[in-house]
Amino acid sequence: MSSPRSLRGRNIRSEKVSQRGQFFDLLRRIVGLRNEKDRKNGPLWRFRSRNISTAQTPRLTVACLCLLLAACGYQLQSYDRLPAEMQQTFLQAGNHYSPFYRQLRRALDDAGITLTSDPSQATATLVISKDDTGQRLVTISAQNQPLEFEVFYEISYLVKSKDGALLPLQAISVTRDYTYDQTIVLGKRQEEEILREELARDLVRRVLRSLDSIGKGSSKGASAFINNPG
Repeated sequence: MSSPRSLRGRNIRSEKVSQRGQFFDLLRRIVGLRNEKDRKNGPLWRFRSRNISTAQTPRLTVACLCLLLAACGYQLQSYDRLPAEMQQTFLQAGNHYSPFYRQLRRALDDAGITLTSDPSQATATLVISKDDTGQRLVTISAQNQPLEFEVFYEISYLVKSKDGALLPLQAISVTRDYTYDQTIVLGKRQEEEILREELARDLVRRVLRSLDSIGKGSSKGASAFINNPG
C-alpha cells in the first residue's frame, strides 16, 4: 500500500504535468494571435477577434507567465523530513491572507506537518512576527517620471516549544526590480503581483530550509539576517 507521502508525490507530479500542458496550450494560442498580427501588420494589442478581445490580451500574457514558471519547474522544494518537534505546529501570524502566509501554510501541510489551531496541543509554535511587502521607486527620468520600481518582501520569524526556543529570531529580506511604463499601467501592476508571489515562494523555501536545520546544530547566534537584493 502506498504511503500518504508517496501519494502526495504522485499528485504533485500529476499537477506539474497538467500545468505544463496548460502552458503549452496557452502558448500556442498566443502564437496564433502573433501570426494573425503579422498578417494584418498591426500591433498585437489592437488585434480583435470574436474569441479574444483586446482587454483579454494582457490577462493571457500574465497567465502565460504564471504557467511558464510552473512549466519550468518553479515549484517549492519538497521537505518530507522536517523535525519531529514540529509534527504538531501552531502557526502564529498577524496576517493570515498574505502571499507568504498562504504559501507557507500550504508548504507545511505538504511536508506532513499537522497545523493545529490550539497552541496548548502544539509541539512547536512558529511565530511570524513580521510579514511586510510593498514597492519602492528606484529610478526616475530627467522629466521626473518613474522608470524602475523595486518590489520587496520582508519577514521575521522564530520557532519555540514548551521547553524553550527551537530556532532563534530570523529576518529575511528579498527584492526584485521591474521597469515601469505609463502606457501599460495595468500590465505593470499585474507584473508587480507576479513578482510578489515569486518573492513569497522564495521566502518559504528559505524558511523550510531553516526549519530543516532544527536539532542539527546548524543555527548559530541569537538572530540572523539575510538580504537578497535580487
